[in-house]
Amino acid sequence: MKKDRSVIKLVLSIVSLMIGVIWAGATIIVLGSRGTDVPLWRFIVLIAFTILFFFLGVRGLLRWNRARREGGKKIGKAVPILLGVVAVLLVSQMALVFPSMIQDGKMYKALKPYVKEEFSDVEAELPDDPWFVFYHNGSFSIPSSSFTRGTDDPDKVNVVVAYTDSTSRNGVWVDEVTGKEVSDTLVQHVTLSLIRLEDWALIDEVSFSQQLKQGENGVNVLGMNQVQFYLNELGQ
Repeated sequence: MKKDRSVIKLVLSIVSLMIGVIWAGATIIVLGSRGTDVPLWRFIVLIAFTILFFFLGVRGLLRWNRARREGGKKIGKAVPILLGVVAVLLVSQMALVFPSMIQDGKMYKALKPYVKEEFSDVEAELPDDPWFVFYHNGSFSIPSSSFTRGTDDPDKVNVVVAYTDSTSRNGVWVDEVTGKEVSDTLVQHVTLSLIRLEDWALIDEVSFSQQLKQGENGVNVLGMNQVQFYLNELGQ
């Protein structure tokens, strides 16, 4: 006797449809906030995923409804409950993700015109009341609350902290019992470039390194103690 998997199929269909809604919202946000600055391939990916999940969701719902009618089955109590749980989980995720995406988009749109390929000057002076955002791989991001001089207000930003990170090998981990090599030892590196926003002039450039623990391939460089201490000292 085959198990009735109609409820599972229904839930998966609803999940696909809701994910499609999320991707559609992401596409609209990116299009509205960044416009033509976004590479074409990113739009293609966003649109492709939106269409895919919408298609899977709608097709699944149609098949489930047809199978239910043909089998003369009624909707049980478990179905609304499961759908309610799925809806609450996805809506809560949307509530967390969408505001952040919108804010990052506004920041990008406001600050992107200041970005230049080269610094207009070096050894520039730090603004009297510095407020910064991060810049990495062509995107701006809002600092977490652990950074006292970070801001989510584009009108307040006068400093941009661009950063690059990498890892390097500096030895091997050895098993204490057998003496055999276990894995490479790695060091995480980060270089911060403090840039004055108004004229894209370099204020300072500093690098930090951190020895990684065994099994670590990398860490969040913005969470490194040296990075946070250095940036929290701005304006002191």
